[in-house]
This record gives sequence, structure tokens and C-alpha cells, in this order.
Amino acid sequence: MIVDVALPIPVMKTFSYAVPEPLKPAIVPYLRIRVPFHNRLRTGVITGIREETDDTLKAVDDLVDLFPVVDDTLMELGLWAARYYLVPVGLVFKYILPSNLNLDPLLTIRTDEKEAEKMKNLSLKKAVKTFGRAEAGMFFRQGKISLHGVAGHPFLPLVSGDIPVTRKEDNCLFIGDVQNRLDYYIEAIDRQISDRKSVLMLLPDRHGSGAHFRKALTRVFGDRVLWYGTGMTNRSRAEHFLRVREGEGYVILGNKSCVFLPIANMGLVVVERHEEDEYRNEEGFKFNAVSVALKRADLAGVPAIVGSAAPSVEMYQYAKDYRFSVRKEQWLLDPAWRERMAVPDLFSSNQFLEELIPIIKEGQERGERIAVFTPRKDYGSYLLCHSCKKPLLCPSCEGVVGYHKEEGRLTCITCGKSVPYEERCGHCNSNIIRFSRIGAEYVVEKLTELFPGLRIVKVTGDSLRAETTGIRKASVGSPMVMVGTQSLSKLYGCRVDKLVLFGWEGLRKMGGYRSDERMLQILINLVDALTPGKTIFLMERRRKIDISGYGEPDQFYGEELLKRRDAEFPPFTRIFLIEVHATSGEAGKESVRMIEEVLHREGVEEALSGVMKTEKSGKRWRLILRGTSEELLTALTSIYTLRGVQIEADPLTI
Repeated sequence: MIVDVALPIPVMKTFSYAVPEPLKPAIVPYLRIRVPFHNRLRTGVITGIREETDDTLKAVDDLVDLFPVVDDTLMELGLWAARYYLVPVGLVFKYILPSNLNLDPLLTIRTDEKEAEKMKNLSLKKAVKTFGRAEAGMFFRQGKISLHGVAGHPFLPLVSGDIPVTRKEDNCLFIGDVQNRLDYYIEAIDRQISDRKSVLMLLPDRHGSGAHFRKALTRVFGDRVLWYGTGMTNRSRAEHFLRVREGEGYVILGNKSCVFLPIANMGLVVVERHEEDEYRNEEGFKFNAVSVALKRADLAGVPAIVGSAAPSVEMYQYAKDYRFSVRKEQWLLDPAWRERMAVPDLFSSNQFLEELIPIIKEGQERGERIAVFTPRKDYGSYLLCHSCKKPLLCPSCEGVVGYHKEEGRLTCITCGKSVPYEERCGHCNSNIIRFSRIGAEYVVEKLTELFPGLRIVKVTGDSLRAETTGIRKASVGSPMVMVGTQSLSKLYGCRVDKLVLFGWEGLRKMGGYRSDERMLQILINLVDALTPGKTIFLMERRRKIDISGYGEPDQFYGEELLKRRDAEFPPFTRIFLIEVHATSGEAGKESVRMIEEVLHREGVEEALSGVMKTEKSGKRWRLILRGTSEELLTALTSIYTLRGVQIEADPLTI
């Protein structure tokens, strides 16, 4: 017997191994096994089985599981994700079944068979250590022992996912404010729990909006609500893995990793604020948890609810294409919402504090809470030498850098490279450096100097966890200023008297083709979470924009979709970003030439819409391909094998 094994390495192929005689009865597809690879043992997943022999092959070392701990539907989902995101299937399976997922200590052996008496009431871990996995596996397959989880439930192979399922409810895109979304979710979840079915719900984070929804759902469903994701110990993760696999009627909350959980009797998938970047997984393999969750609902034949105050343009079109029912709460069309918007006289960036100080001073006297939004979390960006008027640029790609004063570093906005900040110009050696495009660090520092007795809190992705609890517990009537980025929009229940947006219109230069969409989402989500009594826009003269269209969702999405269709951008095509990291400029040029050759050979050269050298040495290049995954799959698979080449499907921005 020969098995094909997917290993967790960045290689687009499987590896073949011979199966020793004692292990043959246990071999089934999608079982985790341990195999030798490059002088070490690696854990892989069986993707194929052949009744053949080959004495030249290395042998399988041992089993990791007695049977697959996930079902066919999840493995089909993994295979789909590998094709859709162009990732080796071994890396996908590693994410679905990570090496730190150790179930053996939590499984107890029960038996009434005399032959297996020696294993009775032992943990599977101890039984395997004492008698070997092959013997434990033999007893299990013969029915002489049974395994039981932490709650005493039998631990059995999952039912195959190919059982026909009849969907009783339609998919739904729900557009409305947070309370209406929450009420709709609870009503839909309650129907599933009453029918002893479980619900998978994705949340964009754990400490901001995630904590708000988790608390609200726990009030209704109690200990039926489980979190699976960041902040868990390996043991807690394994315990929750077993509970949702063995039990029914749970509400499983999480961010990314929970989309591959083997949930028994799942009846519904819910995604809250699908447009958030946090759903993009960057570790293991790059994927969007929202897309995977919707595909999972489709494979399982269960309905999906996608809720947001400001859905993405892609989701708006996706709902049309896949016949989602669309429910809209017209809260943005309320005249009172418009009346609370204010655009004062415009000013230049260096007058920002002069405009903000009276607002803060008045708020302090009245005991108000004020939130100040700025697109950047750093101290400032676009550093310029006062003497020679030349900008300070990234030493690698010559991109614009941002200054993080707290860390004393410069970070490139384009390539992400970080270097220590030296207060001198690389062109003329002057130490007189100025900057524009100020961020949250700068605003907090200046307001702290001007208002020493006022509580001023910085709220960014880095500080959200530390500050959220204190902000929510702050007494009403106690003045406070929260300065932050879009993380402010996750503070549900933290109502403010005034919301000040400084530099919001600058997002138009930061979001690529999604800039207008991001502006809409940030504005609406800030208002949705903070419910400000008044919203004040502080805009620079040269960047003034009309805010009236942002309260008309149908009009906005209609116009944006027309522009996207004409320009051949998502959702009407997919984008694949190819990055070349070469050892020299000549090697970089050669890699680009080889990529173009592959595209020509496969007849998809028209998909190439951009080639850019991102490092002045010529060692790094970026290429952009546009098209469907079906059209480009063969070409992209060939390109993936080239040395120093990385491919990212559906990049956040280009």
C-alpha cells in the first residue's frame, strides 16, 4: 500500500510513502500520519491511497490519529481554499489541523473487553505511550475500546459531509445599525439552538466589537456561547475543538481559525462586519475568513447571514449574484443623522490644533466624551528636510515613511521596512526635519501638553485591548478624549458627545481603488459604534469633499459598481499580486522574464496589467494579474514554482 501525503511545506505537490503492514488496516483518507522527510519526522495528511508496492519509498513512521478528526466537508473546503488562494494543500491542512492540536490527553479509554483491560480508564496519551498507537488503533477498530471526551461524550468518527441537506432559510445580507443587527442575529440563532443545531459566527476582533457581541449573546444563550481563537491556551483550544465536534446547540464565536472547526450539526453561519481587514489571515496561508465561511455554508447546505452598517462593494454585488435576500434598515436616511453632521471652515494642516483646541476645551467644561479620528496611528508621515526640501524616503523602495516617535523608528508605508530614526537628512545632513500628515501619536502628545488634567486615551489596533475595559467603565459626565484610528469604530456602547474627523478625506489617497469605499465604511462604522451627538469634519482646503453622498447607500454602491465594472476591478474580476525577491538586479529581471514567458505559454499574457520595480537595486519586483482563478490557475501554479516568487490572491490594496 502506498499513500500520498500533503506536508506543511510551500511545495505544490504531495509525497509518496509505503505503509507498513501493521498500519494498513488503519489507513484512510485525510488521516494525520507521521513520516520521515529530510532527516526529520513531519506530520502530514493522507490525500490518496494506492494498492501498490514500491520498495524504494520510505515508510510511514506512525499514526497521529486513530481516525480523521474532521469530516469530508471540511476537507473539501480545504481543497477549495488551496485552489482558490493558490496555496499548497499541505499548508492548508496544517492550518485546519495544527501541530499543537493535541487531543490525546483529553480522550479517555473505556472498555469491557478482557483483552483490552490494561487500557481501561487510561487517557489515550498514556495508552499510546505505554502500548503504542498501533495496538490502541487495532483495539479501537475492532470495537474493543471506545474513546470519550471531556464531557464523557463518545468520540466517534464524524458523519460524512455528503449527506443531502435541505436549506430551510435563505441567505441574507442585513444592512443596519448595530442594535438591529444584533436583534436579527439573536432571533436567527435562537431558531437554530431550539432545533439543537450549532451556529458559527465570525467577529472581526476579540476585545472591541467582539467583546460587545460576545457579552450580548452570552446574556441570551449562556454557556452555549464559546470562543475559539486568539487568547486561548492549547488545552482550552483542544477542549473547545472536542465540545463543538461532539455536542450540539452551541454558538461558536471566533475570527479566523474557527472557520475550519468540525462543528457537529451546524445550522447557520453568521458574519459580522465582513468588510474588516482583520478577517484576512496572514499566518500559515493567506486567506479571507469571510469567503471561506460563505463557501463552508454553501458546502454544508446551511444559510448564511452577513451583517454590516456599511457592507463592501464586493459583498453588495455578491448578494445580487448569489440571490441573497437584502434587508436594509434606513437609519442613515433619518434627517436627524444629517443634522448632526458639521463641516466648519477649512484650514491647512498646521492649523489643526487651533481648530481642535476650542472643541476640546468646551467639551472639558461640559464633561463631554470626545472622539478624535485620524487615519494614521504614527506621529507623522512624509518627513521633509527643511534645508534642501527633499523628502526622507525608505532606503529599500524609496517609498514614503511614517515616524513612530514612541519607538524611535521610521516605517515604510509601501514595503513595511522599519529602520531607526536619525534626525538628519540623508541628502544634505541637516537636522531640521519637519513632517505633515500627522497621526494619533502626535495628537495625543500635543493634547496632553495643552490639557494636563484631562484624561486622553489613544485607541489604535495596538492599544485597543488595553484601553477598551477602562473606557467602557469610565463614569458618565467625566470628560475624556479618545484619539485613534478606525479602531474607534469597534467601541460599541461607548457613546460620545462629539466625533471629530481630522484627515478623513485623506483616505482617498491611501486606499487604492477601494478608497471611496473605505471612507464610507469608516465614517458609517464610527457613527454606528459611537452614536455621537455631533460629528465634526475638519478638512484641509485642497482636499474638501462632499459628504452628502455617503448617507445614500444605494446611490453610492450603484455608482461605485459602474466604475469598478468599467475599470475591470473586483468584484468583476480577481487580482493576484506577484512579488519577486531576487538575489541581484539581473536575477530579478530574469524572474520577471520567466513569469512573462509562462503567461505567454498559457495564453493569458493579457491578464498582466502592471510590472513595477519596488527596490532601486532591482532585487524586488511586483506584477499584477487580473482574471478568474480558473483562467489563471495553470499559469499561477507554474509561477509559484519559480524561486523567490510569492503570490497573494485578492490583496487588500494595490
